[in-house]
Amino acid sequence: MVVLAPFTAGVTLVLAWLIACLAKNPATPWLAEHFAAVRVVFWWSLFWAVVGYILTMLIVGWLILATLSIWLWYRAAMGLKRLNEQRAPY
Repeated sequence: MVVLAPFTAGVTLVLAWLIACLAKNPATPWLAEHFAAVRVVFWWSLFWAVVGYILTMLIVGWLILATLSIWLWYRAAMGLKRLNEQRAPY
């Protein structure tokens, strides 16, 4: 869901955050760490998206939003890779 966030105006990121918040007792510790990582990514993404949208009048806002999009893709790819390996996200 995090992978699709840049294309869906963050709706899938919100859904991933809701799933991570509702899954309080995952089966394994490494899965619990992935849910915690999703919650952290959500809050940082929300913060930087708001800052980026406020600063879009300036060029720096567009740079922040582009960097946020790249960061979300990176976090999603690394998270999925480590999830597939059954390892912690960090």
